[in-house]
Amino acid sequence: MAKITKKVKMTKKEIKHDDIQDKIVDSLGLMKQYAKHIIIGALIIFVIVVMVNSYVKNNRKKEMNANAQLSTAISLLNRGRIADALGTIKDVENQYWGTNAASKSIYYKALAEFDQRNFDQAMKDAKDALKTNRKNSFIISYAYHLIGTIYEQKGDYKSAIENYLPDNYEKKLIKFTIPYAMYDAARCYEKKNELKNAIDLLKKIEAEYKGYSIAKDAMAHREFLEGLVTQI
Repeated sequence: MAKITKKVKMTKKEIKHDDIQDKIVDSLGLMKQYAKHIIIGALIIFVIVVMVNSYVKNNRKKEMNANAQLSTAISLLNRGRIADALGTIKDVENQYWGTNAASKSIYYKALAEFDQRNFDQAMKDAKDALKTNRKNSFIISYAYHLIGTIYEQKGDYKSAIENYLPDNYEKKLIKFTIPYAMYDAARCYEKKNELKNAIDLLKKIEAEYKGYSIAKDAMAHREFLEGLVTQI
């Protein structure tokens, strides 16, 4: 006699319970996958952090070494050892390319070339220094002044004035360099026989930079030029 299998009827409550269990199992599976992804993501972040820290540390060390080398070059320059200074500056540019010190070294190379009376090369380097040190107001101030000095040496007084006092110079240049740049620009106006412009600049130095020693020189030279004007 064949065995009759009794059909079991599940209640709605039992069906609902099974559905909940299935959802729990599915959720546990998703949580395991999610946890796996979190662990992998955390490992990736950890590796990135280690790499970034290593990069920053290496860059900091590179910058320190570059600054030390540049300081040596400046010291040599101040002692008149121009050839040695140029050699050291070249090392900074080659070994520490991309550092702030390498960017600044371009100005000091221009200064060294100027001391050797290589005016064309000095001009080129000084203009390059302006391009590579856009946020360094110290280098910008002195590079403009060096370019102005070179133009003055060449007898191009108009270009000299334009670089001693570039457009918007009161914002571009370091404040303490401005009265000296104005004084040099006044001298160039004098050489162009534009005495009124020269006198006006000298008066401005006297009025706006009273605490500077250059103000006394400006007053003395202004009085001299005014004496010339009365004789004309």
